[in-house]
Amino acid sequence: MNQNTFCIMAHKGLFVESTKHVKPCCVFKDFETPLIYDENKSFDEIFNSPQFIDLREKMDNGVVHKGCENCFNGTINHRVGMNTMFFHNDYDKLSELNISNDYKSDEIIYLDLRLSNLCNFKCRMCNASYSSSWEDDMKKVDPHFKEVPKCGENWADPILDKLDKIQFLYLAGGEPLIMKETFQLLKLIENRKSEITLFLNTNLSNLEYKKIDVINEIMDFKKIHLFVSCDGFNEIGEYQRTGFNTDKFKSNLKTLLGRVNGVDKIYLDIIYALSAINVFNIFKFMEELKDEFDLNDNVINFQFVSSPWYLSVASGTEEFKKEVITFIKENYNNCTDNTKEQLNRFIYFIENNREPIDKLKKSEDYTFIKNLDIFRNTDINQVSPWIVKSIFNGL
Repeated sequence: MNQNTFCIMAHKGLFVESTKHVKPCCVFKDFETPLIYDENKSFDEIFNSPQFIDLREKMDNGVVHKGCENCFNGTINHRVGMNTMFFHNDYDKLSELNISNDYKSDEIIYLDLRLSNLCNFKCRMCNASYSSSWEDDMKKVDPHFKEVPKCGENWADPILDKLDKIQFLYLAGGEPLIMKETFQLLKLIENRKSEITLFLNTNLSNLEYKKIDVINEIMDFKKIHLFVSCDGFNEIGEYQRTGFNTDKFKSNLKTLLGRVNGVDKIYLDIIYALSAINVFNIFKFMEELKDEFDLNDNVINFQFVSSPWYLSVASGTEEFKKEVITFIKENYNNCTDNTKEQLNRFIYFIENNREPIDKLKKSEDYTFIKNLDIFRNTDINQVSPWIVKSIFNGL
């Protein structure tokens, strides 16, 4: 077992994304021949497919699989985090996890299901694969657009007899709290919730599903990590996350905090997708969280937007990037160490991740943005005029 490349997710993790592609985890790029979730296939056919066998053999023996490159090129440290969560990087404990020498596995411990692209938002950095609202728009603006594949009614069949070993469950989407599949799954594991750690990624637009109280529904889990997406309030947040309503979000967040306050097993992160749209709104957002909800900035988990390219600060002119860096450094002195560290990593990110975009691509994407703004009755120039000036170079 090569400790430099071994990843528990290759053996015990199952991720099904909204496109029905099956992977070991959400940061895995993809198999060269994509593996498709098919409810008519057995668990063994899916989880011990040639793709998974090849992945395990490589990663167990010191060879980095192409799909795993992001965990080795400094982009993320997901592999280390997962190994730590499962067995604290103590490789002697692997014997307790039934790791087979023939690279086969008959159980999953970490399940990440995104069985639908159903979503009531159409965030600017998202796409039809993860948002049915985006999909609806694309059907209207592109006559050649192909519908995103959907799972059928028997989606649970391949994993039905494997749910008794699940220790970690990640639910995202789309928006998981409006998906019927989410609540079907919660029903299937109803008697095991106290043994499972739940990770729930939500836009917090919905706290009730068909008279089911969402907060009550998750309270019985062993631990609950809530990842609540919010990229700013009012004009900025509502432009970046089309469908987001500031008043509704604040009302739901207040309700959530009131009901989970003092519950030690619940952990809250506000996920802020840091883009060229909202980069100058960071500290105002922190102030509002503190003033209105008594939440310190260390609750914010920044994610750096790299796609689409024109929403990434890294795509801006050198002058623009210097302006952003100066803005951050002049304002983050009173932040917690965790926030400073994240923002310093963001500075590194925008200084080292610029990809050249040719003029034709810029022109095509600029036209797309303008057409999308017309279609959605919005205007990027009113919200973030520096994007046209400093990223599209005044097109």
